Amino acid sequence: MLSGSIPTIQQIGCSVGLALISIVFFNQVAAQSQSAVDDAGGTLSRSLETTAVAPALRPAVVGEFTRCAQLQLSSPHPEQTPPGCAGGASSVAATPGDIRSTVAVQAAPELEDAARQAAARSFLGALTIVLWSIAGAAVVLAGVSLLLKKPVTAGAEATG
Repeated sequence: MLSGSIPTIQQIGCSVGLALISIVFFNQVAAQSQSAVDDAGGTLSRSLETTAVAPALRPAVVGEFTRCAQLQLSSPHPEQTPPGCAGGASSVAATPGDIRSTVAVQAAPELEDAARQAAARSFLGALTIVLWSIAGAAVVLAGVSLLLKKPVTAGAEATG
């Protein structure tokens, strides 16, 4: 009758634990995104110097990148492109006379590299914090378990 209660409680504990870790992880992704996007924006600014993007337009490209990357990494669905932001190089084609699409095509490889860099730094920073938090919790729980009283058995009382 009670044989299934322990595995059920373990499954519930695992599910709740995973949910909490996921919440902490994605909150950390959002928290790490500002510095990651700023670093990637600096790298993008330097890499745009070797492209056909006009020097006067480079700050606007970097500004739009940082705005969209920050929105995407701090959103509840970082895998989705935020409204008002381009969806990547595959969704952009140079339209004659359209300066925005022309610049997007000219800067596409650098934008993709910067986006990868920002996402990687944000996710890696979040993962590092979550793993250190789990390790700290494990150390605390191990310490607490050592402080618990050991049960006294009947045989130990008779010999002691």
